[in-house]
Amino acid sequence: MKLFDNLVGKAEKVLEIGIGTGPNFKYYTAIPNLSVIGVDPNAKMENYARKSAAEAGLKSEDFTFIHALGESIPLEDASVDAVVGTLVLCSVTDVTGTLNEIKRILRPGGIYIFIEHVAAEDGTFLRLVQNVLDPLQQVVADGCHLTRRTGESILEARFNGGADEVSETFHPQRPDWYKELFAWFLSTGMRSYEAEIADYKRKLFEKLAGKAETVLEIGVGTGPNLKYFAGNENVCVFGMDPNHKMEKYASESAREAGMKPENFRFIQGVGEAIPLDDESMDAVVATLVLCSVSDVTQTLNEIKRVLKPGGIFLFIEHVAAKDGSIFRHVQNVLDPVQQVVADGCHLTRNTDLYISAAGFDGGTEINNTAIYSFPWIIRPHVYGAAYK
Repeated sequence: MKLFDNLVGKAEKVLEIGIGTGPNFKYYTAIPNLSVIGVDPNAKMENYARKSAAEAGLKSEDFTFIHALGESIPLEDASVDAVVGTLVLCSVTDVTGTLNEIKRILRPGGIYIFIEHVAAEDGTFLRLVQNVLDPLQQVVADGCHLTRRTGESILEARFNGGADEVSETFHPQRPDWYKELFAWFLSTGMRSYEAEIADYKRKLFEKLAGKAETVLEIGVGTGPNLKYFAGNENVCVFGMDPNHKMEKYASESAREAGMKPENFRFIQGVGEAIPLDDESMDAVVATLVLCSVSDVTQTLNEIKRVLKPGGIFLFIEHVAAKDGSIFRHVQNVLDPVQQVVADGCHLTRNTDLYISAAGFDGGTEINNTAIYSFPWIIRPHVYGAAYK
């Protein structure tokens, strides 16, 4: 029900892929002036779908059934306001082809709503059972696969406007009060840290002067770095964060830094699946970010993907203390708590080793330092640059 609320006031023409017997029609009737096109490869579904539409109170002229596949949708480009798919991508022959078709027929600003079952976590008993039953499931359930990583496929499709719910694949969903509280804390509780780290940041950002006009900042947060871009009138910054509550703080920081409104764009997204084209950025910036992503290696691969040849990746990250030290023991004890209170932040990651192993062709510069301001538990730091 909550998903379909996203259509109210925004959609008049909806395509549902794999409409089946029409179980979703009851969610459409609350939306005025809506017409629904239902696509299904099984022609026998039409009678059931029409019955469901009638029972839901949808006018007969507002529903069209089309016998077709998701991989080849017989509609014109940019012709629908929304696409709906529930328990569909498990059964299509080509997931990527279907997602490309969805993007093709969606109008600019359109929305794709989905509910899909996915593979259980690797190594679990449930995943073992899924592996055993998968061949049988495909036979008895019209091609349905139990072991597809559909969430990752949707992220990789790179919808230009972002993918909100699917970001949970990499970034667990938090309640709104948590997101707001964390954004507020970053805007007010990190001032002493930002003051101490400022000289390091200033020197790093000097590497962008005259060299970067399109910059992606991953984990932009409340925008503490935007003041370092303000001296370049030609720079356009894409600030990405999984927490949409950060947008108002980041936009305010951009304004206070003197950036033109058109030179800052906030994107809700995750580092593991950046919704930008290959080789589209002159620079990528990440400060206190790789501690929190679910997959460091994949995030670094995404950074390399979106960087133009010769592009630069700037980073400042806190890292694990030296093995065997008292400080490291304290980090080990506090790490589980830190992940809960700091939105997934890990205290014991050797982020410098990940960056060194990422294979930036132009070389990598990594420096060590210590920051003594609050929060003291993240004292060991690395900073530097990597070149594509």
